[in-house]
Amino acid sequence: MSMADMSSDDELHLDIQLTRKDHLNAYRRLLWRKLALVQAACLAVICFEIRKDILGNLRELRFATPEVQWDLLLLFFLIFLCIVVILILPEIAARWATRRALRTTPSALDPAQIIISADGMKFSGPKGSSSVKWIAFYRGSQTATAFQFYLSADIFVLLPYRCFSSLEDRNKLRAIANEQLGKKARKLAPEPVTSS
Repeated sequence: MSMADMSSDDELHLDIQLTRKDHLNAYRRLLWRKLALVQAACLAVICFEIRKDILGNLRELRFATPEVQWDLLLLFFLIFLCIVVILILPEIAARWATRRALRTTPSALDPAQIIISADGMKFSGPKGSSSVKWIAFYRGSQTATAFQFYLSADIFVLLPYRCFSSLEDRNKLRAIANEQLGKKARKLAPEPVTSS
């Protein structure tokens, strides 16, 4: 599939081939973070309504009146709506964003070679080459499956772990990124190297 090798002490060479699933996972993470405030508001509304309606009615044992039954029906509809917003909306939005990104930039799925050094990242692929200096990135982070280096809130360089030949190569990228990005490199702690 993909390989990484160290040509020298200051460069990391990667051959990458991104998939639609790589992009979908990256957009899922991005949208969950963006929608966190909306999700928290939905949970607050649910908690407030449950406290107000159900606990208030339990104290007075007034579930039999039509007014209370309509209130409870409205509450359950509101809870259902909040669950849809919390669980389903991010997935739909991630799929839409992935489809849109791959439609506008079909070369995102082309194989590419990346050279990572203290100067930045140099990309070359079948349709051309480019480079990005570390100063252009405003944040770097990692997930369970990939590194993401953000050029803007929605534009990022995605480097799946499978593109690295070893744990040492991933830790080399972490060291370079932490040195160059400083505090902008969130959650880029090195993985422990285990001997087997």
